[in-house]
Amino acid sequence: MKKKEITLKVSKNDPTLGYVYLPNHLRTAVSVDKQVWLSDLIGAYKGPSIYLDFKDNELVGIEIVS
Repeated sequence: MKKKEITLKVSKNDPTLGYVYLPNHLRTAVSVDKQVWLSDLIGAYKGPSIYLDFKDNELVGIEIVS
């Protein structure tokens, strides 16, 4: 059985951009069907822009833009 991992990737061109791939992410650009901005969930949120990526209502990745 293949071990499922959480992977953090930081952009080679921009170190302020990162992406956390959760174990069920297919790692393709078209695999996400919904994205939620953390600020939409927490109105008074202060910090980097964080986007939650979903596929079939399951959290599969987190984009971080600082």
